[in-house]
Amino acid sequence: MTAGRARNTWFSKNSTATISELQAKVPHFVREAEKQGALSIARHGHTVAFLVSRERMEAIIETLEIMGNPNAMKTIRAYEAGKVKFKDASCLGEDEKSASRSRSRRSSNRWHPSHGSD
Repeated sequence: MTAGRARNTWFSKNSTATISELQAKVPHFVREAEKQGALSIARHGHTVAFLVSRERMEAIIETLEIMGNPNAMKTIRAYEAGKVKFKDASCLGEDEKSASRSRSRRSSNRWHPSHGSD
């Protein structure tokens, strides 16, 4: 592989192959893309294409889906602005239990037709 000219920060220095190198060793460069996430393909010293691993492509697609969801982006912006805080997943059950106890207390204090009209 030759030294890369890719401007992307997720490429290492040796992540560029020429078209001639790629034609001669396709399986090798596919393995390299799998290991590194992506590989740029150059023609006459300029990047003209990318060979992207499945894992990297799935991450790109997931990112695009999130970015295309207005509610997700609103939540992300709120988090970045410090307006949203996350709790540890272990306390999820605690919130549910406390809400259930609260509902139970409220319902036991209410008049119910079976209690009569005293």
